[in-house]
Amino acid sequence: MLLTLPMDATASPRGAGHRLLRRMLLWVVIGTAIGFTVLLVIAAAIVPLTSNALREQLIAALADRLNGDVALARQPGRRR
Repeated sequence: MLLTLPMDATASPRGAGHRLLRRMLLWVVIGTAIGFTVLLVIAAAIVPLTSNALREQLIAALADRLNGDVALARQPGRRR
């Protein structure tokens, strides 16, 4: 009687390479996701999230460049 054993992924050289490729692909995907998340956090920290914050930054920058008091007129019909 002939006994045959099933081949697993580690038994053939092709299976070991496939496993290494999958592991590398997993790390590339994880690294890309982490990098994208870091970029989103940095962008959210730099860009004002509200129009009022943007308005205050614009007034401060203009006042500094013009060496004076700056006021921005509000548009009629717009809420604060």
